[in-house]
Formats: sequence, C-alpha cells, structure tokens
Amino acid sequence: RAGWLSSQQHVYDECVHSLVGRILSGFNSTVLAYGQTGSGKTHTMGTSASTLDVDPSSLGIIPRAVAELFNRLAQGEGELESATCTA
Repeated sequence: RAGWLSSQQHVYDECVHSLVGRILSGFNSTVLAYGQTGSGKTHTMGTSASTLDVDPSSLGIIPRAVAELFNRLAQGEGELESATCTA
C-alpha cells in the first residue's frame, strides 16, 4: 500500500503499473490525484519537472506510465491502434 513515506516507484508499482497492461488490452484507464493544496499531487503525478535532467527515482506517475507503455509496445505487446493522452 502506498502511503506518506512511499517512494515514487512504490506509488507507481502499487497504483498504476497494472493499468498499463489493461491499456494494452484495450481498456480505458484514469489516474486521479486529489488532495489539499500543497499535498504533493503535482510531484506525484510527475508534472513538476522543468528539465530532462531529472533524477530517475524522482519521476512521477505520468513519465513512468508513458515510458512503460512505449517500451511494452516496442516489444510487441498489445494491439494498440490509437491512443489519446490528456494531462
């Protein structure tokens, strides 16, 4: 279970990793970050990085999911014909 002291990797593994497989099987998936101002939603989603020189351990959900999705597609997994990604 992901919690207060969880690493970015742990949050991804526990909450999002399985959704990538479902996307490759043709299902829609959504991840929603909800919480009080200043609670870390932007950091956890991974949209706060302003440069490509980011420590990989600090990457959030979005860059991890996109990387995994494209890596798995490159390996021939899934039969994705089209996709829409909104952030």
